[in-house]
Amino acid sequence: LSDVARLAALPGSYQGTLSVDGRLSGSPLPNRFAGSLILARAGLSGLAVERLRAEVSLRPDRVEILSLQGDVAGGRLSGQGIYEPAGGRYGGKIEVRDIRAEEALRAFGYQTEVAARVTGSVEGSGQGRGWAPVSARGRLAAREIRFGAGERTVDAVLSGSVARGVLTADQLLVSRGKSRLSGKGNLNLTTRSLEMAVTGKVEHLGEDLWPFTVDGLVGGLTFSGRLSRTLLDPLFVGQIRGEPVSVHGRRFDLIEGPVEIERRRIASKELRLVRGKTTARLSGEGRVAEWTGLWRDTL
Repeated sequence: LSDVARLAALPGSYQGTLSVDGRLSGSPLPNRFAGSLILARAGLSGLAVERLRAEVSLRPDRVEILSLQGDVAGGRLSGQGIYEPAGGRYGGKIEVRDIRAEEALRAFGYQTEVAARVTGSVEGSGQGRGWAPVSARGRLAAREIRFGAGERTVDAVLSGSVARGVLTADQLLVSRGKSRLSGKGNLNLTTRSLEMAVTGKVEHLGEDLWPFTVDGLVGGLTFSGRLSRTLLDPLFVGQIRGEPVSVHGRRFDLIEGPVEIERRRIASKELRLVRGKTTARLSGEGRVAEWTGLWRDTL
């Protein structure tokens, strides 16, 4: 496969065995092919392929993948599609089951600290390069989502579409144990800018916060608000309510109010704290002392 990639001047790295079985036709020189292409024990720019079989029809003006089946990135992949070289138009449908998402993303040039196993289907079309001309719709379920070297994982289900370089999440559900987050909004796939309305409940603050941990918290809380800024540097602005909540052993019957939360800062203009018959209102901000690649800090 590496020899074929060099001859075709394909970008990226390719390894493995390519088998061809089919029929050439055309006049005066053969310019059409119909048959099977089989990849075995291959690596496609970091994507591990145990075995992948494609039934194809190749013509100068059109490439058709009639069926695609294989073991890829630790899971199963199937699909079909077309590509027209003259206009750069393409389209198709892909179904995956339990593939390693981080491996698939790296094969397309996206480096990520997030690891997950993904199952679902996506159908779409486009013309030319980049995200801007892509139009797609699908539903993906991810399990064991892990950020960096973190030990905590969550599961998620996303239903949405892509158009003009923007991913629209019609419904996003994230869960860990009994804790839940639901959201709707947009993510720009080029700039990674984010705008999403979210609501949810953290059942156990000491166990279910993700991808960060904050020592000394016991209890649960509900929240609602908006996520903005960028995917890698998000800002949450909204309301929280927890009852009861303990902070380093000090119990509060109720904590509620507006908050702003980002990687290195937690702030509130009027956070209400109730303990027995005593009520206090807190305004100000707290700074996170250290950023370690995960949000692991002491409150």
